[in-house]
Amino acid sequence: MKNKLKVAELFVSIQGEGLDIGLPCTFVRFNGCNLRCVWCDTPYTSLKPSPFEEYSADILLTKVLSQHTQGVCITGGEPLTQSKTELVKLTSALKKEDKFIDIQTNGVLYWPELASLVSRFSVSPKFPSSQINNLPSLKLESLKKYVNQHHDYQNVLLKFIIEGKNSIKDAFSIINAIPGITDYQVPVIFQPQIDLIACLNIEKQKLLIKQLVESEIFTATNRQKYQHLNFRIIPQIHKILWGDKKKV
Repeated sequence: MKNKLKVAELFVSIQGEGLDIGLPCTFVRFNGCNLRCVWCDTPYTSLKPSPFEEYSADILLTKVLSQHTQGVCITGGEPLTQSKTELVKLTSALKKEDKFIDIQTNGVLYWPELASLVSRFSVSPKFPSSQINNLPSLKLESLKKYVNQHHDYQNVLLKFIIEGKNSIKDAFSIINAIPGITDYQVPVIFQPQIDLIACLNIEKQKLLIKQLVESEIFTATNRQKYQHLNFRIIPQIHKILWGDKKKV
C-alpha cells in the first residue's frame, strides 16, 4: 500500500560504522533506493526487487520497541524514499520514547520535518563514478541543508566511501564547495570501501584500511588537508566480524 513502510529487515546488532560504533541498535532496513551504486553492500534492498513487509508507523513502532535497544538505526536502501508521513510519524514516536535515532541517507533528499527529531543523520554522499548508468547521485543544495542543520542541531555527520585517490579528490571537492563543513565542524569520516568480495577476506580488509591510514595520515603533506576538519578514518567493524552475513 502507498502509505505503508516497506521493511526488508528488522534485527538487533551493534552499530558497525560511523561515530556510534558499538552501540546496540535495532536496525530497520527499508526496501528501495534512488541510486544504483556499483559496490552497494545491500543489493538485495537497493539494486533488485526483493521481499519486504509493509507496516504502518504504529505497527512498526511496536515491533521496534519490543527489541529493547536504546539505539534505532533507520537504513536501507534509502530511507527517504519511503512514505514521508509514516516515516516522520515513526521517528517522532521514537523520539518520545527517548531512543537514539540514526538515519542513514545518501543525502540526495532532505526533509526538514526530521531535523529536530533525529539524534544522528549519517549522510553518505555517493560520487557519480560509483553509479550504474551514470545516475545523478549528488545534490549539493541538499548537502548544504544538512550542513546548516548541523549548525542548529549538532546531529549530522558526513561519511565518504573511499575507493582510492579519485574518491578522496571527490570528497574534497564537496568539502571545499561547502564552507560550513569546516566552519560548523561537521564530523567527516573516510570509510574504506570494502565490497562483498573483500569483506570475506579479513587480511584484504586490513590491507585496505591500513593503506588508507598510511596514505592519508602518515604523510605530513596530506595531513595538512585535514587540520581544520573534524575528521576521522573509521572502517566497518561488522564486516570485519561477520563478513557479508545479513542481519548483523
